[in-house]
Amino acid sequence: MDKEMDQNKVCFKRKHASYVAGCGMIDDKDIKKALSCLHPREREHCDRLKYDQPKKNYLLGRAAAKKAIRELLPALDGQAIFVDQGVFGFPVVKGEAVQNIQVSISHCDNKGIAMAFPEDHPLGIDLEKVDRDKKDAMMYTMTPQELKQEWERGLAYEQYCTIVWTAKEALSKIFRTGLMLDFKLAELDQLAKTGVFYTSSFKHFPQYKAVSYCSGVYVCSVVFPKNSEAEWGKFFERLDQFAGS
Repeated sequence: MDKEMDQNKVCFKRKHASYVAGCGMIDDKDIKKALSCLHPREREHCDRLKYDQPKKNYLLGRAAAKKAIRELLPALDGQAIFVDQGVFGFPVVKGEAVQNIQVSISHCDNKGIAMAFPEDHPLGIDLEKVDRDKKDAMMYTMTPQELKQEWERGLAYEQYCTIVWTAKEALSKIFRTGLMLDFKLAELDQLAKTGVFYTSSFKHFPQYKAVSYCSGVYVCSVVFPKNSEAEWGKFFERLDQFAGS
């Protein structure tokens, strides 16, 4: 497996099994290429979107999802995959060749990112830009304990708020509720720096944990089962390249 392939996959190891997730990243410089990977039903949906920003977000998300899925199934034609929407807007992967594969999608500014994973091992991903103007909105969703907690001193407060926000949003994607989940219910009860990234746990959902990484002006969080372990170095290297592009 070459270096680039390593950067686009994450292996989650458990006591008696391991699971591989594929990662896809795309920015709007490649937005025209994204059109070529759309399933006919995705193209129909895209054509119905009236405004430029929702259309761009849709294309970024679907293209990132296709890249992530093809990391797991490299021989698959992207047009053979249909990433549909569930009743609450969550992505649902459909296609004869992609049974037992699902995907988590995030987009921010001109960037789309996704992770494809076997249904046996759920995960969620979220990417957000650190923005001082969004800090108050993020703080509104935080609990009193989170607001008064003194976490790592190396973090600017808006970075801390963005880590909390992205961890909660990534968790909500596992539950397939999105922003309909009360983010105060997804309270973080622990946040600690581990090497170059931050790990956190959830007070009311102890079966999951989050890994968060600050890359330039962005924060990316991935939530996955607590008893799984992964090596994140290559993924973060790829994320740094992507965030700076």
